[in-house]
Amino acid sequence: MEALRRAATHLAAAQLLERRAQAANPVLAGLLRERARERRRRGEHILAGLGVRLVRGRPPARPC
Repeated sequence: MEALRRAATHLAAAQLLERRAQAANPVLAGLLRERARERRRRGEHILAGLGVRLVRGRPPARPC
């Protein structure tokens, strides 16, 4: 359970860094995106160790 929590923390931090990069100057934005990639990589590595496979993109639309 702790590993799942750590992975979620890394992935949430990556999202936050990406959002901050959008409002930053180009140099800072590059640094923030690099840190976001590293956080995402760490989170995905933890999940892979747990046997969880991430699916990227939007979830499929639900039929009405």
